[in-house]
Amino acid sequence: MEAQQERSRAGSKDMFKQGVDRSKYVEGMPPTKFSGYNHLYTDEVKLLKDFEVNGQRVLIFNITPLYGE
Repeated sequence: MEAQQERSRAGSKDMFKQGVDRSKYVEGMPPTKFSGYNHLYTDEVKLLKDFEVNGQRVLIFNITPLYGE
């Protein structure tokens, strides 16, 4: 079990340390509005863009109550 956990950690480190410049994929898009201070959910969410960069899925919404990464 410990060996599997180490393999999993090693794979995750490599995936997230990749320096990916996502700015070229979102040029001209409006900024996502943060609604988390006032609401924990919203019905006004629209998916503006969905793409993958180096195996990482990127979703861009018009409004969100969550902090993005």
